[in-house]
Amino acid sequence: MLASNTETVNFGTVFPDIIELTNTGNATADLGGWGLTDNAALPFKYTIPGGTMLAPGAHLVIYASGNAAVPAPKTGFGLGASGDDLTLTRSAAAGGGIADSVVWGQQLADYSIGRCADGSWELSRPTFGAANVLAAQSPATGVQINEWLADAVALFANDFIELHNAGQLPVDIGGHFLTDNPAGWPGRSVIRQLTFIHAGGFLSFKADADTTQGPDHVNFRLSPLQGEIGFVSPELAVLDLVIYGPQRTDISQGRAPDGAASIVAFTQPTPGAPNPYDTAATTVTVNTVTVPNVITAPQTWSYYQHPSAAPALDGSGRNFTHPLYDDTAWLSASASYFWIEPSAYPTNTDGFVKAAPTVLAGHDANSPYQTYYFRTHFTYNGTLAGGNVTVELRGRVICDDGAVFYLNGQPLTPRLRVATGAANYGTQATGTSPEVTLENIVLTSAGLVNGDNVLAVSVHQSGSQSATTGSSDITWGMKLDIAAVTTTTTITLGIPVVLNEVLPVNVSYQNPDGSYAGWIELLNTSATAYDLSDFSLTDAVGTPRKFVFGTGTIVPADGRLVIYCNPLAAIGATNTAFSLNPAGDQIYLFKSLALGGGLTDSLVFGQQVPDFSLARTPDGSGPFALGVPTRGALNAAAGTASASGVKLNEWVTNPAGAAPSWFEMFNTAAQPVLLSGNYLTDALTNKTKHLVPPLTFLGGA
Repeated sequence: MLASNTETVNFGTVFPDIIELTNTGNATADLGGWGLTDNAALPFKYTIPGGTMLAPGAHLVIYASGNAAVPAPKTGFGLGASGDDLTLTRSAAAGGGIADSVVWGQQLADYSIGRCADGSWELSRPTFGAANVLAAQSPATGVQINEWLADAVALFANDFIELHNAGQLPVDIGGHFLTDNPAGWPGRSVIRQLTFIHAGGFLSFKADADTTQGPDHVNFRLSPLQGEIGFVSPELAVLDLVIYGPQRTDISQGRAPDGAASIVAFTQPTPGAPNPYDTAATTVTVNTVTVPNVITAPQTWSYYQHPSAAPALDGSGRNFTHPLYDDTAWLSASASYFWIEPSAYPTNTDGFVKAAPTVLAGHDANSPYQTYYFRTHFTYNGTLAGGNVTVELRGRVICDDGAVFYLNGQPLTPRLRVATGAANYGTQATGTSPEVTLENIVLTSAGLVNGDNVLAVSVHQSGSQSATTGSSDITWGMKLDIAAVTTTTTITLGIPVVLNEVLPVNVSYQNPDGSYAGWIELLNTSATAYDLSDFSLTDAVGTPRKFVFGTGTIVPADGRLVIYCNPLAAIGATNTAFSLNPAGDQIYLFKSLALGGGLTDSLVFGQQVPDFSLARTPDGSGPFALGVPTRGALNAAAGTASASGVKLNEWVTNPAGAAPSWFEMFNTAAQPVLLSGNYLTDALTNKTKHLVPPLTFLGGA
């Protein structure tokens, strides 16, 4: 049985569904008068003609179609690719009753389902008139919950759950379960037998708690507040699980990219199609402006040296890190570096020179004190940190052994071989420095101001110092540059071509081919030509490749491409062959399979006004609004009136009849009115009962 025939067997442009019967008995069977049906209440919807004989082991092929181009035998009805059933009933002469039946869920294009030797049904390769050949499959363990919508209002009638098969082979998920309570009720909603997902494909289920609507519905709803979704094996093992928090109206969540671990929100849900995730091209530009030598070598430093104590607070109670600290009692020298250092040091290296009077005091000539303190002033007039600007203090130091830095009283990071936490006179460096070696350090700029700045440094020795033990040397010297680093991140969407203008209802604007079909205009927003080969357009999100752009479809730089929606003409390079519904429709632009096939742009709209387009203003980037049709040219916005002039004009109630009730709205203004965002209700106690879909317009009087 083949319920989705797109290329297997054709009669001209018609691709019928196909049913195959076989005789497993040992005698020829007379099938005349037997019935086939997709409705068990009507067992003889199709009756096999009298005289139809089927030999043992033979096959009878019957086309499930009523199209005149399809030859007999044909049933007059088709098979549902999204789920259906088929029943074979014996003739009265053969004793009547059901001879065989099969029920199935979602089918795959150009895959059949066929009987195995044990009588079970499996996914097969179409071999009508010959022995069945089973198709290779993967287990369902790799299927993931890929997207979900838990608060559908305007874009979709129902919430949904989407599954994704990331594997290289089809998967049968029939007999598996979907649930919103994996721990307490794992087998809550069973998936109909013989339900398949293509390799790399997607399958969505409506979460409306109404399985009578078809096999693509589950028997529970999703909570918009928070919840769980589980995909469960027939043995009740949870194969995949998502836990979600509060959801937003008409915004789905899912994996990005498809099948990945990361979960993101999508403003345009895509049930049954790749998620609208676009890997952006990110360009990072770094511009650095450096103010050099704010501290030079040599530099005038004030310094404090004491065998056992840190400098005391000044008369105003300020410690040595404060910019206004009174250090007039400290020693002072203009030097490239300060030292007790027995090791030789190269002369005039990077401006650092070992010379008197920079020798520091110590317990003796080879035993420095535990900690020394230094202060210096420098002037800076430049960019300060903020926004996308980072300011760095880029130091070149000679330091034995470690140091803690303060700028205008603010501690800086990192420290140099000193652990975090309070640093006092007794704090020891965590390691020794390389002997008389210059080191680079990049410090934060906390506290930096334009004008005068004070840098304070405490230099600590490793180990405990005394006159007889500890480090044998102390060195301190520093040069400082200040660099303002401006980082600019430019994110350019990978796909520069967007939906730019759509004319759903064309009455007066004749197209170049003479038709009055609606059309879709695409715009290339980039300065280089873009190749749309293998991209696709569709009006049905679950069928993303309804119209595929041919090889070599190029949209010029800053150029436009118009695609027509003429159902009366054959599909072609610039005709989708599907029409746009004036009562409301949707258009989706999907990427090529080589780029992952995901959604790149979309437009969903409600009721439309003839001869008015939906157009972005400004072109290529603005939101869609009502426009005057400008096919292939710059968009032009149309004027609209206020919705305050719309009246309820007529209505019919028919609570008991077969025909639905209805009501009519009338726009008293001359210009069209945007109805979107307003509500309709039959109960004033529930004023938000029905939200009017986006881009819904009512024409002028």
